[in-house]
Parts: sequence; C-alpha cells; structure tokens
Amino acid sequence: HCCRSCRLGRPGQLWQTLEQAMTLPAWRIASDEKASMKLDKNAKILIAEDEPISRQILHSMLTSFGFKYIYEASNGIEALALGREHRPRYALLDIYMPQMDGWEVVKHFKKELPNTLLIMITGSRDMNDIDKSFSEDVDSYFFKPFQKNVLLEKMTDLAKKRPVKDS
Repeated sequence: HCCRSCRLGRPGQLWQTLEQAMTLPAWRIASDEKASMKLDKNAKILIAEDEPISRQILHSMLTSFGFKYIYEASNGIEALALGREHRPRYALLDIYMPQMDGWEVVKHFKKELPNTLLIMITGSRDMNDIDKSFSEDVDSYFFKPFQKNVLLEKMTDLAKKRPVKDS
C-alpha cells in the first residue's frame, strides 16, 4: 500500500500529485506572494511525515514560499531529535507515524520547544483527532490533500498570533 488511505481501503481519496498540490488559480498567486513576503524566510521548519510523497509535496510548497531551512523526519523519534537539534519555528506533524505518533511529539515539543508553532497534518477526518488537536493545544490543523494557499494562510496567521518570544 502506498499510504494509510490505501491501507484503510480508500485509495485515491486523499492524494493528489505534486503538480496538483502546487497549482494555484491565477487570482491566488498575487495574494499568496504578498502573504509569503510577511513570513520570515530564515525560519526553520520541521516536516514530520512518514509518507514520502507528502513530505515531498510539503517541502516543495515551503520552498516555493522562500523558506531555506527545512528539515524532514519520517517518524516521531526522528522528529523529536531534529526538533531538539534545530529548534524549528514551525513543526508540521503527521498524527499517525511509526515509532512515535504526532501526539507524543506534541507533548515533548510543548515542554521543550514552547516557541515552535505546531501544525498537525493528517488525512483523517475523524472528529476525535480534530478534538484532540484542540485539547492538546496545537496551533493549527492541516488536512490532506495539501493545498498550498491554505498552508500559507495558516503559517501567516500563526506567525501574527504568536510572535517569537525569548525562552
């Protein structure tokens, strides 16, 4: 199986190609360029996702926004190690990962990396997962299939709402 969706018997429902994920209508391009100009391009970003195509899509989106420091983990243990080493401003965490799930990573980040903005990413539409995101005090929730403009809006809004504090 190529992804969790296929393992659950829903192939094709949650995936799109890299080209589809990166394509925006012409009217969105100008507003997205303005929004991306408001973000600190030197901010470090961690992508923790066990599915390689999802990591590739997210990495391409972030690169297109101008970010230079993007770190990738394929499981929760790697995410925690990279987070401790690089202290990212943003962490995009898949909920369901091997070795340590996204929820466990959130608990560690909340204690150890309070300035990191936590964005949960998932293909799940399970209300329990969404409710848990709010009870675990994550900063945002991002659904697959990924949409470039939605990610940019979430990152821009979060940066405004929670400026970097000295820790």
